[in-house]
Amino acid sequence: MSDDVYAKLRWSAMQSALLLLCVQDFAASILRYTLNLTPLNDEALAEIKAACVLNLKNTSTSGVSINEEAALIGQTIEKFENCIKFIIQKASEI
Repeated sequence: MSDDVYAKLRWSAMQSALLLLCVQDFAASILRYTLNLTPLNDEALAEIKAACVLNLKNTSTSGVSINEEAALIGQTIEKFENCIKFIIQKASEI
């Protein structure tokens, strides 16, 4: 396997892992809200999303340069926000 292919696979794996952690964090936060019988309105969802993004920004990776880490986290935040936007859109259709 070439170094370029290996680097792309590694990057995708790291990004997927970070994205999965964000989605798990988001789901757990929604469950906490609902178990506490707290209304889950637009404001609450925005608060949860912001907390998840903050948690991601505070994540650190190993084995990559600081510039690569910044790019990885930035791209993951963008994908996470798109994912949450899609989830909220689909949930509002129910």
